[in-house]
Amino acid sequence: MGLRKWFSSGVRSIVSNRDEFLLALESRGEALSAFFDGDYEAFVNPHRPFYKGGPPDIAVFDKGEDGMILCTHVLTGWNSGQQADPQFELAMHLPANSSLAPEYRGKKLVSPGAGIMALADIATYSLQTELEVGHSVGTLHPAWSPIVTFLLDELTSNDKPFVVNGQQCRILLCIGITQDEFDHREQEGTEALIAQLRTNGVYPLTMHSRDTAVR
Repeated sequence: MGLRKWFSSGVRSIVSNRDEFLLALESRGEALSAFFDGDYEAFVNPHRPFYKGGPPDIAVFDKGEDGMILCTHVLTGWNSGQQADPQFELAMHLPANSSLAPEYRGKKLVSPGAGIMALADIATYSLQTELEVGHSVGTLHPAWSPIVTFLLDELTSNDKPFVVNGQQCRILLCIGITQDEFDHREQEGTEALIAQLRTNGVYPLTMHSRDTAVR
């Protein structure tokens, strides 16, 4: 569905400045493609707009053997008018063949998958609560996963910016962590935990089943 057709199908009732919203929508898509080095392979476009209580739009980047990157495509480049007006998108990197990935039959979305569901929950939460690097937020379903929450880390930098509609925005990585890793972060800090995750080959991936990176 084209961006302008999608806009006319339901977003008009929640956006006071149509041109601003459309410009942000198109600029954001171009910025996401540039940041993640490629076009998104699928775009989960909900029937009910995000700011009317629906799930956020999600861009899905297929990275082949390097897995899949999920990223919200709704939070940046315009003023949402919400209590917290996040100017960042939320990303999750899944390994290849992850059980958390969305499921397709041909080009038809069969199931959004637990990864998209977790991102949707965090995105909704971000409208009411200021989120920052180092915060832990959200949960992962199904419950049998050792992942208890997600740690937020910065993906954007001066060398790799994310600019939407002329505005410097951010992309925050949501990486699933275990209870032991959460406790380690509480005691040693976020940088120490990130270092451990890198050392153990976990960062930046979210895996539904793995050993903890700390003891």
